[in-house]
Amino acid sequence: MVSPSEGDAVSFTIEGTVEGMDGDMANVAMETVNGQPAYPEEEIVEEEVVEGPSRDELMAEMVEIDANGGI
Repeated sequence: MVSPSEGDAVSFTIEGTVEGMDGDMANVAMETVNGQPAYPEEEIVEEEVVEGPSRDELMAEMVEIDANGGI
């Protein structure tokens, strides 16, 4: 989406509630913009947890590597 510049013509629809006035300007709590939620819910992505070897397993593997003369 490209941000408009001063003097550009724009057309959009905002639905919401007027929270206050500042002179002739209204402060609006937006609910929808062009029929879409103004603040869509953040999508939660589930991450798969893969368990690795325990500390003891790693230590045992290192001892075995050392006993066999290293890598």
